[in-house]
Amino acid sequence: MHNPFEVIDQRLQLIEKAVANLSISMNSKMKMPVETPVDKLLDKHQVAEILGCSTSTVDNLARRGDLPRIRIASSVRFKHTDVMKLIESRTMKRLL
Repeated sequence: MHNPFEVIDQRLQLIEKAVANLSISMNSKMKMPVETPVDKLLDKHQVAEILGCSTSTVDNLARRGDLPRIRIASSVRFKHTDVMKLIESRTMKRLL
């Protein structure tokens, strides 16, 4: 008689392979445009969530010029790349 755990393990491995093959085949068949975060404009609430700070801190960073902002009518938006550059620059200062 087979060890039931070995049987379960073998079936689980087969399921994992099938799911991996399915996702690869679906990804290759789907030619949908993917929006990259680099192209995305963020509001101050999204930036605050990424930075792990308050929205008033985001306002202060923008006011001081540490985080470039884009005005669209009465709205203020931030480029995802600028937010990542800010994180990188602050990280580099800590390492030095």
